[in-house]
Amino acid sequence: KVEDRPFEVIQSLRATFLLRSIDDGSRVDMWHDRIRQAAVDNLGSDELATLHSELADALTLHEPEQVDAIAWHLERSSQIDRAIDAMQAAAQRSIERSAFGRAEELLQRTIHLMPKDDRRYRNVMIALGDARSGLGRGIEAAACYESALKTPSGGECTTCADQELERRGAEQLLRSGHV
Repeated sequence: KVEDRPFEVIQSLRATFLLRSIDDGSRVDMWHDRIRQAAVDNLGSDELATLHSELADALTLHEPEQVDAIAWHLERSSQIDRAIDAMQAAAQRSIERSAFGRAEELLQRTIHLMPKDDRRYRNVMIALGDARSGLGRGIEAAACYESALKTPSGGECTTCADQELERRGAEQLLRSGHV
């Protein structure tokens, strides 16, 4: 059983060139992607989902800044609600770092995963508008802001927020030459 002798198993896998040490030797990785793929192919779907869930939890605990990887593992473990939150956080981080293309990818994936009546839809559309604005795609950004305007915000008074979205949408249209 592997759990009974983890050190010997790891040493054996290193000796047969299936695993290699990385970083300072405290971590291991597969020697080649084909070995990794063969190992993954031998797992059942439930076992694979469990491993993705455990990896997401470990990353959340030990490397919370790895929000992209956390979101990826959560999605593959079918924890969609948590994946949506992680993707939003990763997209926001990308926007803050001016990685607008990556933010757009994450937000589109988020919208794809979201139920149609999700309370977070408005914020995702605003962030998608910001990403597209950063990419210089004003017409698409304005459409995102307009879509956010049509979405209920959850009950609080949003007159000022709605006016701000209208302003941002109009600014994007003007910047892109649509008077």
